[in-house]
Amino acid sequence: MVDASKLKRKFAQLPNVIEDALTKQIEKEATRLVGSMMAIAPDVQGLKIDWTWGKAPRGSITIGTYGRNEVAEIKVTIYATVISSEYPGGFPAVARWHEFGTAPRYQKKTGRYTGRIAAQPFFYPSFRANKSKIKANLRAALRRAVRKMNA
Repeated sequence: MVDASKLKRKFAQLPNVIEDALTKQIEKEATRLVGSMMAIAPDVQGLKIDWTWGKAPRGSITIGTYGRNEVAEIKVTIYATVISSEYPGGFPAVARWHEFGTAPRYQKKTGRYTGRIAAQPFFYPSFRANKSKIKANLRAALRRAVRKMNA
């Protein structure tokens, strides 16, 4: 026979237990993903790839924002920007230039094409390569938390 009061207490604790477990696992996965992005990133002086809870710095490359409920939401944002002495707050366009590349620019003064940056994607390929593993690890963390609570 199941004790109803004990079951109600467990169900009341469930959201907090799940949130704690998922928060810890999301931090691990975000750190792991940032590491894999840094491993394949081009050698750009001042390139900063990092993650944060909530919103990324203005103009940074981001993977996207996920979630429906604005009240009880666990949201992490992974972003890339370039920090230099001229732009201490970050100059995210440079990270985008290296991710997507630029077309050669025509200069009217000299009549030449100049300034092409070849695409060196590091952000999205790393995300796509790790996406299914991240989902699996989050599901496993969720299952572990529920099982631990029920034990």
